[in-house]
Amino acid sequence: MPIATLIACLIVIGPAGPAGPQEESEYRPSRSKPAVVEPEQSQLEDPAFQSDDAGDVVDDSDDAFSFLFQVSPFTQLVSANAFGFRGTEANSDEGRLKSNFSSIPSIGLGVGFKTKPCYLDVVASGGVLSHVGSDAAIFAAHARIVGAARFRLGEKVTVGPRLGLAYFAEPNWYGDGDVEFEDSVGWLAGLGFTFGVEKISVAIDVDYIEAEFDVDPKASVITNRSQLDMSGIAVQIGVLCRF
Repeated sequence: MPIATLIACLIVIGPAGPAGPQEESEYRPSRSKPAVVEPEQSQLEDPAFQSDDAGDVVDDSDDAFSFLFQVSPFTQLVSANAFGFRGTEANSDEGRLKSNFSSIPSIGLGVGFKTKPCYLDVVASGGVLSHVGSDAAIFAAHARIVGAARFRLGEKVTVGPRLGLAYFAEPNWYGDGDVEFEDSVGWLAGLGFTFGVEKISVAIDVDYIEAEFDVDPKASVITNRSQLDMSGIAVQIGVLCRF
């Protein structure tokens, strides 16, 4: 065979040698860890999001609804126009109110709803308005329904407006004259404060309460006014419970 032909064959076939095994590429799926979603700072600060023992953030928004119990035994109603009212029976000493201070304790039940900025509460309560003096005294049962928005200031303090209706039954008059009154339906408005934890706290309510009783005297009784005005500023201190 000519040398030129042999060289051409070697170029086409390539160098001789055993063909080794070829490495095959193997697909291996990545095993990256799933992304961990961290709670936002606003969620950590919201009382509706709390941490369990393991440190995980738990949303307890299912507990937003609650029942309320409120009792306010320490109260003072200051009425600018109560002083001086008198009922005089013919030929007897006069019975006169000699101060502007009355007591108006109450006890009530209600419902509350927790939102992100505040608590929305509605409480129905009842009690007795009493004014006791040396010459005369009055007692009147009362019922109130009040709505309040309590905005959270930190973890242990709330403050917010209050608005409601107040009903007072016909007062019983104890004095020298036998005076009769009509009942009263009025309104109230003010501010409410709480100090404590969510479940139980000290509640301080400062309200203006309208309470005006028209006089319906007997023939033998003379009053110096046609109306007993017990309206005024009420400061009420008690306990508020959520459960």
